[in-house]
Amino acid sequence: MTVHDDIALGLNVKQGGSEAVRAKVQETARLLQIDALLERLPGQLSGGQRVAGRVLVSEHPGESTLVHVDCPAFPDGLVARFDGARAYREGESVELALPPLACHVFDADGQARERRFRCEEGAHPANR
Repeated sequence: MTVHDDIALGLNVKQGGSEAVRAKVQETARLLQIDALLERLPGQLSGGQRVAGRVLVSEHPGESTLVHVDCPAFPDGLVARFDGARAYREGESVELALPPLACHVFDADGQARERRFRCEEGAHPANR
């Protein structure tokens, strides 16, 4: 599954037609400045472009899926939100592609915290 396929996964159910999905994926990739990564497979992404961990809890509030992930890169835990319903089992290994600008860090009380990684000014998000 390529980066394009991963982004499109939740859209296929909501958008219906393949042209609408392709346009939405292109728009999303352009906004995140990752259009050059769309045809890559997860194994072809750098460590800064993906995160691996184990699923602690998967929940489905509304039309999205929240996955609470235990991973070494985020000692306080990581929660990933996906559009659409996806089934994840507790303990399942997952690998998430994360553009740094889409990451938000919160403490146990739900308060926003400063990010633990730096984005170099002028650097492409895929290489940060």
